[in-house]
Amino acid sequence: MVLRRKVDGGWIKRLLVVVLVGILVFDLYEYFFPSAPRLAPLPELTLPSGGSVVVVAPHSDDEILGAGGLVKRALEAHNQVTVVLVTNGDGFTIATERWFRHLRPSPADYENLGYVRQQESTKALGIMGLSPEQIIFLGYPDRGVSQLWDNHWADNHPYLSRYTRSTRSPYRNGLHRGTVYAGESLLRDLTEVLRDKKPDLVVYPHPNDAHVDHWATYNFVAYALDELRREGVPWADHTREWLYLVHRGDWPTPKGLRPHASLLPPPALLTPLTNWGSLPLDPATVAQKERAILAYKSQITVLRRFLVSFARQNELFGEVGHPTAVAVPPGRITVDGQIGDWAGIEPVLNDPAKDTIIREMEAGGDLLQLFAARDPDRLYLRLDVRGSVPAFVTYLIRLRPLAARGAARPLDLLAEIPGPTLRLREANQVSGGWAPPPPGMAVAFADRTLELSLPLELLGRPEEVFVGVESWFTRVQIDRMAWRPIILPRLAGQ
Repeated sequence: MVLRRKVDGGWIKRLLVVVLVGILVFDLYEYFFPSAPRLAPLPELTLPSGGSVVVVAPHSDDEILGAGGLVKRALEAHNQVTVVLVTNGDGFTIATERWFRHLRPSPADYENLGYVRQQESTKALGIMGLSPEQIIFLGYPDRGVSQLWDNHWADNHPYLSRYTRSTRSPYRNGLHRGTVYAGESLLRDLTEVLRDKKPDLVVYPHPNDAHVDHWATYNFVAYALDELRREGVPWADHTREWLYLVHRGDWPTPKGLRPHASLLPPPALLTPLTNWGSLPLDPATVAQKERAILAYKSQITVLRRFLVSFARQNELFGEVGHPTAVAVPPGRITVDGQIGDWAGIEPVLNDPAKDTIIREMEAGGDLLQLFAARDPDRLYLRLDVRGSVPAFVTYLIRLRPLAARGAARPLDLLAEIPGPTLRLREANQVSGGWAPPPPGMAVAFADRTLELSLPLELLGRPEEVFVGVESWFTRVQIDRMAWRPIILPRLAGQ
């Protein structure tokens, strides 16, 4: 008789649990505290001398976090420097509660926080050498700039701030008192400032910044500059654009006060679509920038470790350029979900993969690349995602035409399966308004690809179109591909 020892499978299960937990912990650590990227030294940036520099910041503190050292160095190079604050940061509930010691802040409390933050910006910029006369406060709604871009463009359809409970700026010292909370209004104000200052360099947020006010500020500034170029304004063709990053879940790394460390681009944004450069700061400037950051007392009490992370021996700026759709002959591209007829066409937009936990989990909603082409009458778009397209994910493609030769018509397109179905609405509506598309539009899905086409006449035959893409599961956004202007080249005979 052979005796066999009974195998206890419990220890195997416990070992597997330990291994799986270890993998999960490692993945979470790498997500929240990723290793610094290993890359060649970044090109050193050179500021203009004796010119005009405009820095645009979404909130009071971003101007120092992203470009405080640049302000000082630009002044030292005898430039005329102007800092434009789009909002006063008056929608930060935790800071308002702590500052005024009110558990339920009132609209007046939020407005008063806006004035506090204006004073903090004035003091912080003064530390870097800028006078109050060189600071412009626009007074738009905190956490509402994306709403002005997406849903409240027209002056007769203003946005209501959730914090100040106003549809107009309540601030006495804005560029225009009582300015309406609408996209048209913000675009006019930015255009007015740019026309007046004629900048050689404009510094503003990167389109891949995760904060809604930051990426929306990029949209407005880029739109204003492109409109000026299309008008033939002489200085605009020579204006350089440097883009800074503040909010990104994986950045800066590591956090905390490290004045001898360098800022490096987030690994997810090391793509050919952004040319990163470094502006070095000497130790005295780094120390000044740290003092300037500490001047934001209403923010330091809540976000100190994050804020002081930007006092380092350099500042980081990217240049993104303008992608161009490929001109193709009629019939070259068929909207059937197959990608063979896109051979040789490079993407106009790339989006980081697996850069949040929800995108790692739902591969079909993780946006990767956007391709664009045009023939004499149609615009073609191809969207690639990381995994197979699921039935429960919807894809929202937003189009904002620029310099249209007809009546410009900004549109939102909603594509989903089963079907597939495509719905369309005039842009800048808060909700609803979806309708079947007119004849001439087409959509197709195949595995990991979405294709669609629409008549250029529908957009007013623009020379350029701003494009943004989002993926959604019911009311939860899975991914957002950064907005970018795409040039539609003219064809022979047009």
